[in-house]
Amino acid sequence: MLLESMNEKEITAQLQQEYRKILDTTLPRISHEYEKERKKLKIDKTRTYHKEYCIKTAGKNSWMIFVGKQPSVPKFKDAYSTYQVCCTYYHTKKGLQIFVPEPTQTLLMVYYGHFFKRYNERLHLNLPDTLAAVKHYFKNNIYLHADIWAEKEHIYAVAITKYGLMLGNVMYENKWVLWKTFVSRDLLRKDQDEMEIELITQLQAQIAEKLEKNEPYDKMKLQNTMSILYALTDKNIVE
Repeated sequence: MLLESMNEKEITAQLQQEYRKILDTTLPRISHEYEKERKKLKIDKTRTYHKEYCIKTAGKNSWMIFVGKQPSVPKFKDAYSTYQVCCTYYHTKKGLQIFVPEPTQTLLMVYYGHFFKRYNERLHLNLPDTLAAVKHYFKNNIYLHADIWAEKEHIYAVAITKYGLMLGNVMYENKWVLWKTFVSRDLLRKDQDEMEIELITQLQAQIAEKLEKNEPYDKMKLQNTMSILYALTDKNIVE
């Protein structure tokens, strides 16, 4: 069971162990149930049809598993047509903390409640609480296009999702990607805080430098990210 007294290494080890069991036993069962339900309810094959499954492991941790038709698949055929996102959460004195193991089990995606508070506010979702925002996020932002940049002792992370831009850091021996905040695609710049502006400005400089040096990165993706970052830091708009 996750406890506030645990350090990052202990948390990582416990979640990786549980995730392996989920991959081996729980996901195949849930995928089969999902496929049966779609057929029973005669769900249109072109619909994503999100489903959320809640489980509790032997280690007494609560997990949410989100399943739906992959957006890249035109029509649902079978369990292989689905995406699955597994996340676990627990409450700390600082609020809700979310962990999402990366499929290769080399990284943990980590989110604090502040991220989902921003997500809820900036998309004007008016969801009742943080957990509702968590569910909305994982049902609607399945894929990320992410990059990282090192600057002295810091490693910064940026990702583009369906609805916006995620900003954060790579931490704890490069095992955790800690997503700190969310900025919506409609560029709601007026409520950015100093931390966001600093992260955006630093990332902007890093991308510009890599493009200038012609370093081996996906240029189209960098340029797309760059255009968003420039808009987000427009001196005439940011307050």
